[in-house]
Amino acid sequence: MSNSNSNSMNKFLNNFKIFAGIRKNELSDYIKFFVNESNILEKKFIVFAHYRTGSTLLANLLNCHPDIFCDGEIFLKFINVHFKKVFFPCIYAESQSLKSNKKNYGCDVKLDQLVKISIK
Repeated sequence: MSNSNSNSMNKFLNNFKIFAGIRKNELSDYIKFFVNESNILEKKFIVFAHYRTGSTLLANLLNCHPDIFCDGEIFLKFINVHFKKVFFPCIYAESQSLKSNKKNYGCDVKLDQLVKISIK
């Protein structure tokens, strides 16, 4: 993202503490996804697992590969801190993939987290 686009986005975000129930830093993730659409990576994957089954170990092992970035539980912060719903979970997950410049991105998702963050 160019510096002028970044400055414009920061000015926009600084004017809103909360926008449609989304905190400033989360709104920033959504905007970055749409602005940087050309940065979408080649392959994406999700590690679906139950607790205490070795998914963190698997993610750590995958991160040893030079072309893979496997994120942790990307929805955990919504459950532990915010206790709220994620309006667009797929877009949020896509925005998290922009954290890495590696060709392959993955994340760890627990099934109960999807239920807790879902809008019904």
